Amino acid sequence: KLAKIEGEFTDGSVKVKDLDADYKVTTEEITEGEGETATTVKYLVLKQNPKATTPSNITVTDYANEKLGGFESDVTYIITTGEGEAAKTEEVTLGETETAIDVTDYIGKTISIVRKGVRGETVDSDALQVTVPVRPTAPTVTGETATVYQGKGKLTGTTADMEYKSATGENTQWADCTVDMEVVPGSYIVRAKATASVFASAPTDTIVVGDYTMTTETIPDIGINYENENLTGFTAGAEYSVKVGDAKTTVITPETTEIAIGADYFGKTLTIVKKGTENISNDSAGFELSVPARPTSPTATEITVTQPQTYGAKGAISGITAAMEYSIDNGTTWTGGNGNAIENIEPGTAYKIRYKATNASFKSAEYTV
Repeated sequence: KLAKIEGEFTDGSVKVKDLDADYKVTTEEITEGEGETATTVKYLVLKQNPKATTPSNITVTDYANEKLGGFESDVTYIITTGEGEAAKTEEVTLGETETAIDVTDYIGKTISIVRKGVRGETVDSDALQVTVPVRPTAPTVTGETATVYQGKGKLTGTTADMEYKSATGENTQWADCTVDMEVVPGSYIVRAKATASVFASAPTDTIVVGDYTMTTETIPDIGINYENENLTGFTAGAEYSVKVGDAKTTVITPETTEIAIGADYFGKTLTIVKKGTENISNDSAGFELSVPARPTSPTATEITVTQPQTYGAKGAISGITAAMEYSIDNGTTWTGGNGNAIENIEPGTAYKIRYKATNASFKSAEYTV
């Protein structure tokens, strides 16, 4: 009670110094006394404004866009997170058509929501406690480097329920994933998509999908099989270039680990390069191989021929050493020499004689008797 009023009184005609906004001055008829002596007296009184309506039905209404809905438009709310000294309070005023606010900063927290009072009309409402669901943890996804030059790598572990974007700001929009999806080399982050009842997950740490680095083929290590007159040390099915001296380079693809020595290889230096695979590897450096010349044949000074001296007689050949071999079927088969003379040779029989191959030289040219 401030004072009795006699006569007419209009609200607002009395000013109270330092009046709190939560209070107002008004009039009230109060009965004084009891029984027959009771009288009704009008008083000037100070009253506290009523509390604003407590918020209700506030919940997450859009998990994909992360909105907290159920608010009234054109109203200011006081939202508090945390407690004590760690408490953080902010005022949020909704527009004329707004009924939801962004909930991103409140995910996984319990928040206190108060409807702010209107000065001179209402005081702040009681608080509504709202627990916002947590954000799911990030999925497990790894990056696989591209396997060919200027090719794509992979985000391994992705599914159609996930989405991704560049981690470097080149593309700020989330895009749908596929299963173990292929992507151009770069840096990415991935998250599980939001559903009707679950927020999008936390994003992964930056995932790097590496660019393919072209390798260089290993320099071939080619040897010589003198007995079979083959070059050895090739990779079956691989491609090689062979340059004979200063001649034109040819490209070969050995079916096995060996190739026959061409007639034009003897006495020449070969430059052999293992060819790279397109978009995977570069050519190797050249391997130089000196192919010895074929040794000269035995000569008449080494091989002694005894011709038949009479009609019906036989001939003989001597001087075929253990380092030599001979053939009497035009080179189809060869027999090693032993230094002993070959006797009783029918006239007209042709002998091919040559030096045997060793581990350091080819078989020689042939000497025909």
